[in-house]
Amino acid sequence: IASMTAGMSKSVYFLRYLFLLLRTRSATCSSFQAISSQSEIAQDVGWEFTDGLEGWASATRTEMKVSTLSHHPSGELRMSFASSAGGGGKQRPHFDSPWLDIPIRERQTVAMRYRYVGDGTRGKVRLRLGSSDDDGVLVDHGFADWGSEDGSDENGNFLNVLFPVVGGGRWEVTYAHIDKVGDGRTMKVEREGNVTQMRIYPVTSDTPASAQLGHAFHVDWIRLLRGPVIHRVTGCSGEQYDFGPKFDNPYPRVNMVSSLASTFLTQRRTFWDRTGNDTYARVYNCWREGGERISIEGLNFGAGIRTLARVFIDGEACRFVSHDEDVTQERVTCVTPPQQIEGRAEVGAGQGLFVGVTLQNGDLPGLSDTVEYLQYAVPLPHPEDFKISNIAAR
Repeated sequence: IASMTAGMSKSVYFLRYLFLLLRTRSATCSSFQAISSQSEIAQDVGWEFTDGLEGWASATRTEMKVSTLSHHPSGELRMSFASSAGGGGKQRPHFDSPWLDIPIRERQTVAMRYRYVGDGTRGKVRLRLGSSDDDGVLVDHGFADWGSEDGSDENGNFLNVLFPVVGGGRWEVTYAHIDKVGDGRTMKVEREGNVTQMRIYPVTSDTPASAQLGHAFHVDWIRLLRGPVIHRVTGCSGEQYDFGPKFDNPYPRVNMVSSLASTFLTQRRTFWDRTGNDTYARVYNCWREGGERISIEGLNFGAGIRTLARVFIDGEACRFVSHDEDVTQERVTCVTPPQQIEGRAEVGAGQGLFVGVTLQNGDLPGLSDTVEYLQYAVPLPHPEDFKISNIAAR
């Protein structure tokens, strides 16, 4: 009996060891694996901190300017600041990611769920850029010093992206848009190479007091995602196409079908041809009272794990949103709202102009895109200086 008990104990220890080994292996792989197609969010990499720090914050606390840094069993990275680093190029509290090898793609965004107790209003993600060889081995990935937080980058090895923070101690989600530009549209980052590492400054140089001793910053998850990109809006009675997003040379594209109605009568029908290679499309002459089902096409629409994408036309919700069953990330349809003319500066203002079409990710509304690709029908102008006379009476 004793020998049997000892054998069973060894088996239990072996199984427990095997379980922990597989769990660690699975957690490590999941941290660096693109999210599956079933969850319908375009994610390049993500960390949930359910299995320790998962490669983050491996430097010393002195170097990171933090007094405490730990992993909470609930799945959080927790830190408190060690000093109030001022200006003049001094480092502020920060923590680094593990080594990566992720190509820079259109609409990439660093999203982070956090809570912060402090006085700062913005933080910063500093991306280290590099490349890999044919075998996937990192080369030219900048093992040099990160440099000053506020220092310039003459060699193009780093890219700085700001994000807002709120210091009320509540859970918030913030976004650092890697390729956001000032006019509200986003475009590809004009940088070559891959993201090989990220350094996150929870707060940056708003004021000298923005990173005070004892201020706390907790992180629930960090994800590198891709936001929506709208290419086409179709469905109304008028459509225009172009090869560029600004529609410098818009043109209609129609097909005609002829059929014999009788021996002497030919019937012809025209319809919009959507089979061409032109990437961009917009609609006009949409019903002012709304009620038309339009189609929106593009990339990274994200059906959401719990919710559908949200669509707005000129700030008003587009109803009955539906994702295409075959290409949920690339096509949605919805029913247009009535044209909004109340609150305009004058009667008729805004008529004849293309209005904004906005698509938001259902789970993360900070991932969105807006294009002015829809125009409501323009009413006929009032006649001016016309005369009516009875010609027969003359």
